[in-house]
Amino acid sequence: MHRSIVLRFLALALLFPAYLQASEPWLLSFPDISYDEKFVYFSTEKWTAVYLSPVRNLATVPRDSLEVPAAERPSMRAELWGAMYGAAGSTLITVGGFTEENLRPLPPPTREAIECLPDARARLPREDALTETIGPLVARYDKVWFGLVLRDTLNNTEVSGVGWYDPALDRFGRLYSPALARYRPFWIGARDDSILLVVNRYQEGELSSSRMIAVSAANGGMNEVNLPAEGILGHKIVAAALWGDTLLLSTERAAVVWKPRRSPLVWESRSYAAPKNCWLYLKKFRDKSPAKSDSVRFQILRSNTPCDVRAIHDGWIEIVAPEGVEGYMDPTEFYAHEKRWQSWRWDCNSACFARIQIPMEGKMMEGDFTNIMIWHLSDEIGRVKVGFQAAWARSEDLAPVMMIPVQSREEK
Repeated sequence: MHRSIVLRFLALALLFPAYLQASEPWLLSFPDISYDEKFVYFSTEKWTAVYLSPVRNLATVPRDSLEVPAAERPSMRAELWGAMYGAAGSTLITVGGFTEENLRPLPPPTREAIECLPDARARLPREDALTETIGPLVARYDKVWFGLVLRDTLNNTEVSGVGWYDPALDRFGRLYSPALARYRPFWIGARDDSILLVVNRYQEGELSSSRMIAVSAANGGMNEVNLPAEGILGHKIVAAALWGDTLLLSTERAAVVWKPRRSPLVWESRSYAAPKNCWLYLKKFRDKSPAKSDSVRFQILRSNTPCDVRAIHDGWIEIVAPEGVEGYMDPTEFYAHEKRWQSWRWDCNSACFARIQIPMEGKMMEGDFTNIMIWHLSDEIGRVKVGFQAAWARSEDLAPVMMIPVQSREEK
């Protein structure tokens, strides 16, 4: 592994906070989680965020700069007492072990399980319309545990649950909840004497929401893990894994490392930085279109200086620049949108920009900006003097910096 690259970005994660607001395209989602003995890797196609356990931080590097282990996937196999377990539909398959029997079908679902289906209490579904599916699987606490989904194929409804097989008793168990209706099992793991189940809901083929359920291995009690209350950002879990007893999660906007009996560590890519010094630019959009613009060099962005992102357009990233600048605006334009300009989030229905004139080398240059704070400084004849702190950078010059979020600027 290229440790020099990791260490160069490490300082960024240690020193600077990030800011929290609604989901934006620069907030990365890491669909691949992998690990080895020393490191955890949260990866996209382009980037890998490496968890450095001794300092409890993430360092972001290009994915192709590392030999990243294969990503963890929800398992459809589990090993217990020398036997390997798998599943096909509602049948648990055993290979090896101390018994010759290798196919164990689930017993028919109980009425209690069936009543967890939507509307089933008012009208029980036909038995021949019910199907039950096993998976994924994990072996722990002398049992094989698995996600379950019970479907009413006639009414096209379903509910998720947790099942288990006890080889010592040759007995199945199952637990459903109406709260898990319309969800499907995604991942299962075991730690802290509990079975953790992630269930996902899909709408029109797209992941829309996730929930995490903890089931006590001792008494079968089921409780939902309140992820927002734990500070975990996002409402869709795209990847999950266990690194020993450390739970690893990736949502649509954050990476999570959660050690037992501790609060989870959560990072997001709110800020970006330049691995080496690069130019920042003024951009002037023709016909108010980001796809048609002129650019001029404006400031130097020093290496390893994290900056919040405000917008991404056509290969360019607008950042909160390290240096403040004074400029001028047309008074009619400024006072028509004064409230908007003096907020960090403009909430436009479509792309909207403010044009600011900036004196540079004896000339008056123009730049367009969005979602930045523009401060009123003074009124002058025919113009308004303003202050702001923003610039545009080429996306290829910047890299995401994973930071632990704090209170957003908008909330301060």
